[in-house]
Amino acid sequence: MLNDIIFENQHSKKEIKQTTPKEVKTAIKNLSTGKTSDENGICSEHYKEAVHEVSLAIASIINNIFTNLDVPKSLKNGILTPVLKKKKDKTIHGNYRGIVVTSIFSKIFEFIVKGGLEYELLPSQNPLQLGFTEGASSLFAAFITTETILLYRLLQILLELVALDAEKAFETLSHTIMLNKLFHDGIDGDMWMILLRNIYQDLSLKIKWNNETSGSINILQEVRQGAKLSSLLYKRYNNTILNAISTSNLGAKLGDIRYCLIGKTIRYTSNARHYRISHQKGHG
Repeated sequence: MLNDIIFENQHSKKEIKQTTPKEVKTAIKNLSTGKTSDENGICSEHYKEAVHEVSLAIASIINNIFTNLDVPKSLKNGILTPVLKKKKDKTIHGNYRGIVVTSIFSKIFEFIVKGGLEYELLPSQNPLQLGFTEGASSLFAAFITTETILLYRLLQILLELVALDAEKAFETLSHTIMLNKLFHDGIDGDMWMILLRNIYQDLSLKIKWNNETSGSINILQEVRQGAKLSSLLYKRYNNTILNAISTSNLGAKLGDIRYCLIGKTIRYTSNARHYRISHQKGHG
């Protein structure tokens, strides 16, 4: 409802920057190879082999989408394959991660949209958001953790570490909340409208299991794990959590760094003599 009010009272006429064949070529060159073909039987290699022939036409199609603010339904479909998490019980449904194969064209489209979004969002991203960030790594968070432990051990001060893990992070993300946060982060005008009214409206997935594929299922939450925009949108969804923790003046500090960590498993004994950090593919 709140997003409907924002949409109806949206006075910003900020248009989306038109793309170019050069940007399309960059997007195609960044496609991963050796992956499963999409539901149309097309894989990245098809585009890579014809990059010079198709770039102009693709740029024209994407610019029409930007102008008309109308994303084709074919770009909102995907095939989800449940993949069992490492060393987990296969009889428990919560132990599966859904990997989505989207159309290759949608990957090119989202790569270009992502470039424009990142430029606007990066300045307000919490500096402790180290996952899914170019030039950063979750290992940096592990380093901060290690140094904090060593410092408190040297000072013989009791230190207790509490890890906040965003369980089923991609699967539980609300589209309504995500889009509202994007608006308050300064994403308005056509970019906000194209995201709200198109990319995340009428999403559908088919489930692939044992070589069988289900019918289409409407998706009302989650960002599709494997889609180009997913990691960026997930980061913005949780950015307010990192801001709240890092400005709370609670917990340990290492110099002027307020220590906070999301998405890591930490084991640390209360006598500050032994510790072990298990690095996982975290989201923070």
